[in-house]
Amino acid sequence: MTRRQFTCTGTLLKSDLVLTTADCVKDMMPENMFVRIDDFNLKPLATLSPRREFKVTKITLHPDYSSTDRTANLAVLQLAKNATRASSICFPDQSPLAPEDLCFLIGWNSLSIADGTIPYATPDKLPVSALTTSANCEEGFICSEGQRKQSSQGQCADAFQGSPVICFIGNSSSWAQFGLVAAGNEKCNDANVPRSFVSIVAYESWIREQIAPSFLQIETPTDPKRMYLPPVV
Repeated sequence: MTRRQFTCTGTLLKSDLVLTTADCVKDMMPENMFVRIDDFNLKPLATLSPRREFKVTKITLHPDYSSTDRTANLAVLQLAKNATRASSICFPDQSPLAPEDLCFLIGWNSLSIADGTIPYATPDKLPVSALTTSANCEEGFICSEGQRKQSSQGQCADAFQGSPVICFIGNSSSWAQFGLVAAGNEKCNDANVPRSFVSIVAYESWIREQIAPSFLQIETPTDPKRMYLPPVV
């Protein structure tokens, strides 16, 4: 990749882990990628700081991810070093959103930064009352009001791929990520904003496992004599 090729957006889970969609990175090699963190202004290219570029050492796709129906459309990128200039996301708590809470979709709405037409990230306000996980919304997604299951694929979401839906939760006084955009997941509204999002809550246990694994993987001993327990006497 070059510095002019923009693939998708992601969010920081911890100082060396980035959450994005599996669709975005499933065909990519870590050595061909880099992540830009703490940059909201992409113009002009000559002023972009190399200190905000991070190499990727590992890509982990959700084990249930399917490129056919786009279930479990999540991936985690391991960075070569820690990002110390930015904060990681918060997870939603169990309390429901209130009508006065604010929700935004943050994204570039473009897949090219070469022409300089998207110098700043664009926030799109989403009405909290419209976010739902009702029967009209596919499993593992949250949808905005009026969104129904569709067999056809929308394209406006492609330019928002990986972009987070964040909401300000009044009772906890913090921003939390509720969803992220997957390319081609559904049609978009009249303002060209995606209307369905991969649910963070639905896959929270897997995401947390990537942040803090609950078990250690121990390699099998190469010495045959050490591969078996001693006999019971």
